[in-house]
Amino acid sequence: MKVYLILAIFLPFVTVYLLLTISVSAQQSPYIYSCFEPGLLISPTVSFSPTLIPPPNLTTTFAPGQTLSLSPTQVISPTPMQSPTQTVSDTCRAGSKTLVKGEGICDERTNAVNLCEGNNQMVAKQNYCGTGRVCRNQTNSNQIKCEAVCQLRMGTGDIQTKADLVALAEDYKSHDEFITAVDKGVMALTKTNLGPERLGKINVWALLDLNQSYFQGFNCPTPKGSLVACWNYAKAAQYALSTCGGDIHLILNNDTHRIGSVGGIAIWGSAYIYNFAFDYPTVPHELGHAMAGLSDEYSFGIAALPGTKEGINCAPLGSSSQTTPCPKWAARFPNTGCYPRCGYTNFFRPMQKSIMDRGGANASYDFNEPSLVDGWDEVLKYFN
Repeated sequence: MKVYLILAIFLPFVTVYLLLTISVSAQQSPYIYSCFEPGLLISPTVSFSPTLIPPPNLTTTFAPGQTLSLSPTQVISPTPMQSPTQTVSDTCRAGSKTLVKGEGICDERTNAVNLCEGNNQMVAKQNYCGTGRVCRNQTNSNQIKCEAVCQLRMGTGDIQTKADLVALAEDYKSHDEFITAVDKGVMALTKTNLGPERLGKINVWALLDLNQSYFQGFNCPTPKGSLVACWNYAKAAQYALSTCGGDIHLILNNDTHRIGSVGGIAIWGSAYIYNFAFDYPTVPHELGHAMAGLSDEYSFGIAALPGTKEGINCAPLGSSSQTTPCPKWAARFPNTGCYPRCGYTNFFRPMQKSIMDRGGANASYDFNEPSLVDGWDEVLKYFN
């Protein structure tokens, strides 16, 4: 079962990752990373062994960055366009629109359809498209379109062998608006140096449900400090897994719960990202935390306390020169250099500019070599 594979892969990383908890100010960077134990928000009654909804058999292999709809668009109850001979018994008025019997209007936030049944009778139809499907409106047409709730935006769709990343919507007004945000995140991933081989092991899904809320508040207390913002991890993880087979999830918020310049917050297995930040490398940065277990490389302005673990992409000891590798990587990564400051002021990072450093207009989209090899490759080696 996939759920056991997920636990086998990610639990060894969690033990190390949870030792890296920090509490930082929201004004330091567009990328604020405060991690806490996912279990803090998980109810004991949550089941993580749901029945997965498999995608249809695919006969074509898609390269990373290509998109695919899980199922062909289905048009419900096609009817001829209204002609002058149609009578009141065949039509309905909905605001300024005249609908023909069988046509309707989809409320994409609630997944309900107001269907014309003739004689000017509009009837509300909940879950009109059936289980695992959602209604969508069409431009210049009143016919209702039904599509799969899980829309593949990158990858092949094979949920058994790929790492499945599921994007969840919060406070978006339409599916098109949400999908546009997801596609911006995919584009940012393809700009990085993860490359086709690594990205080829990842599926990215857009879960088309606009009626969910995950945000819980700001400055949330945890046993190891304060988290700048928090969300219902248990709800998001269970929904992403049970609906689209998600190993990792991203919650995309339509800028309704912003705090200062924060573009995203990440914990292990989960990230919460604001819509305005999709013009920057926010998605791959936060996935560096949530999926590869990487640490921030910008400065928190404080030294690490004794016993603090440095993390995958940071080193506890520097070298004699910034052009000389840190002792941690000297044997394996001789060209990385060693720069003083990796989150904490007394840790060190590779000298090359990295996506795990500060964000903004001139931010790098590339991961440094230790992040790629010791972070991403260690996780993705379990997938094909």
